[in-house]
This record gives sequence, C-alpha cells and structure tokens, in this order.
Amino acid sequence: MRRKRRKNKQTKFIIFASLSLLFILTVGYAAFSTNLNIAAKGNVVVTKEECFTISDNGDGTAAITNYDESCGQKVKIPKTIKGLTVTSLADGTGLGAGATGPFTRKNVTTVILPDTITYIGSIAFFQSKLTKINFPSSLKTINFQAFGYAQLEEVELNEGLETIEQEAFTNNNLKSIKIPNTVKNLGDGVATSNLMEGENAYIYDKDSNGNEDKTKLNSYGNRNGNTVTIPSNIKTLGSLSIYHMKEVTQLNIPNTVENLESRFVYNMENLTTINLGNGIKNIDDRGFAGSGLTQLKTININRKTNAITGSPWGVTWDGKTVTINWTGTN
Repeated sequence: MRRKRRKNKQTKFIIFASLSLLFILTVGYAAFSTNLNIAAKGNVVVTKEECFTISDNGDGTAAITNYDESCGQKVKIPKTIKGLTVTSLADGTGLGAGATGPFTRKNVTTVILPDTITYIGSIAFFQSKLTKINFPSSLKTINFQAFGYAQLEEVELNEGLETIEQEAFTNNNLKSIKIPNTVKNLGDGVATSNLMEGENAYIYDKDSNGNEDKTKLNSYGNRNGNTVTIPSNIKTLGSLSIYHMKEVTQLNIPNTVENLESRFVYNMENLTTINLGNGIKNIDDRGFAGSGLTQLKTININRKTNAITGSPWGVTWDGKTVTINWTGTN
C-alpha cells in the first residue's frame, strides 16, 4: 500500500515537473520569438516628434523637411507630428555636393515609414548611410535621386507605386530590383551602378500599361567589371542607362541595337572605347553629350563611312578629340 502511494506521488511529481518545464519552454520560446522579431526590425521604436522638422501642408497633413541625426541611426517615423498626418518626405534642394534634403548625408541606417506616406521627395536620402527601408502600400511616388548614392542593400517596392523618377536608386548596393506593374512612370536610369549580376543587372523600361519592355534598357545595374556587353534583345539604350561606373573601360553594343538616346552613356570617367554594331539607325544629337567621358578615345562603328549623318558623337567635346572608325560595309 505504501509502495503504491509512493508511486502515485512520484507520478504526480513527474507530471507536475513536466508541465512546469513545458510552461517554461513555452514562455521562453515566446520571449525568444519576440526578441527575434524585434531584432529583425532593428530594435526600432517610434522616434520622438521633436527629432523632426516639418512643413504644414495646410490640409491636416505634413511633410518632413529635416531630421536631427543625434536622435539615432535607426528611425521609425510617427504617423502624426504636432497633430498633423505625415504624408511625405519633402523635396530637397540643390545637386551633388550642394544637395540638402530631409535625410541627405545623414548617418541613418534603418528607416521605417508609416502607412500614411505617399511621397518620397527628391534627394531625400541622397548620400546617406541608409541600408534598410520599408515601402508601405500607401506610397505612390519616389522622386529624383531620392536614394541616390546611399547604401541600400535590398528593396521591396510596393504594388500601388505609380512613379519612380530619374536616378532614384542609382549607386547603391542593390543585388536586384523588381519594378511593380503598377509603375506607369519610370524615369531615366533609375537603378544604374549597383551590385546586380547576370540578368538582374538589366532593368528594362515600362510601356504605358506598366509592362516590362525588354527592347529598351532603362538601367545597367552592375558597376563591377571593366566591360559592359549589351544583350541582343535590346533595341534602344535609354538616357542615362550606362551611368557612373568607374571600372568600365569598354562598352560593346550589338547589331540589334538601333537607337541611342540622349546621354545614354554618361559620367563614365574611365571609358576608353565604344564598339557599335551595324544595326544603329539613330543616335540622339546629345548621345555622347555631357561631362565625365574624359578618357573616351575611340568609337568603332560597324557601318560604312558616314552611314549615319550628322555628328551626334560631337567629334570633340570636353576639349579633346575622339577618333571615329567606320569599320562596316552597310
């Protein structure tokens, strides 16, 4: 009888101990999971209102015009500031070294936008340290060079986005970018000079319905390597599609390419040679115009002498002479 009671006590103890252990493990996992989720978001809490300077839009909404970077590198923008709904990051002013915007050159690495944001202004994050940002479903427009020369490593653009302006993501660390079909307005050179490889390096233009047009190159997205060779499905190189890649010395354009738009190649300071195929029909008058082609010495055209009239390559520019070699028979 005593043995039976002892056995019952042992059984109850084992059950109690097992339930206690299960409880501890459950609570522990929940805490671990919560910490993991917080860590995934970069331990970002809502940033204090006083860290932001805003502009009252006069309709109950506001635009952020500046951020005090002493408030931290990880920023979570509140939905409202001073009772106004935050709907935009204001356009910056100036260009290059003279550019100023809400987060221009700021030492911010992570930004979480509220689902009230519809507009990200020009040069808003220009030359910032930004590596991560979310794009809420409310966002409609990303303006000129909004993230130019920042340090973004990945982006997931929202369905519902309608406009991405010129050079919005140029010179970041992106390995790929997918433009949603809802984007009907795609500016020139939106994602040139990143770290994209293979097929990912070719960002194509959009037609009026938002569908990808693989006959026109919008951006070449890989700044590594010394040679760029355009694939044969492309017929048009868009303006600023080959832009600011310091390592590239040679550009090969196949016979399938027919059109070169204004400044299709730009600010390529070490580019020495361009080889054009025999399919070229039109080169915009400003095809090779602008600065940053300081080392270009030779343009080889696989057509007969003067088959293309005019001087779109501008035999001289930037105070130097470029040799034009006509190497074809058609």
